[in-house]
Formats: sequence, C-alpha cells, structure tokens
Amino acid sequence: MRPRLGPVLAPLVALFTRVATHPAGNRAFAETVTGLDTRYRVSPGGDHPWPGRLAPDLVLDTGCGRTRLTGLLTPGCGVLLDLTGGGTVGG
Repeated sequence: MRPRLGPVLAPLVALFTRVATHPAGNRAFAETVTGLDTRYRVSPGGDHPWPGRLAPDLVLDTGCGRTRLTGLLTPGCGVLLDLTGGGTVGG
C-alpha cells in the first residue's frame, strides 16, 4: 500500500520521479546526495577537472600491484596520486 501524499508533497515527488528517470538527472541527484558534486578551492593554474573534488574509486596499477583508490584511504590521512607516469612525484 502506497502512502497518500498531501497536496504539498505530491508535486515534489512527481518532479523527483521525472528527474530520476533521466540518466543525467539521476547522476546529478546522486552526485549531490553523496557529495561528489562538491568542489573545494585550489590554487589557480591547472585545468584538470579533479583538483578540489572527491576522486572516484579508481583502479590503480602500482609498483606493488593493482589496487583500488579506496583501499589506500585511511582516516585523517591524505593520498597523493601522481598519474603522470614519470615514476617520480611531479614528473
């Protein structure tokens, strides 16, 4: 049995239902709810889309084998990813 919605909530539920049926709307809603749409200020000078944002759970090939980004995260610690392929930080 579906609960009855009052006159105030029914249009809002209809809007969310309509947005959620479109892939772009579904993604935007999911990013907002999970915080993935949050962007923090960073130093100017780069045009890469990731600085200041939460990173997706990447699969990384490291010198110690393959791992996922979430496996490297620990509370209170940062992770520096150098994806340049140079083998040294920054290059």
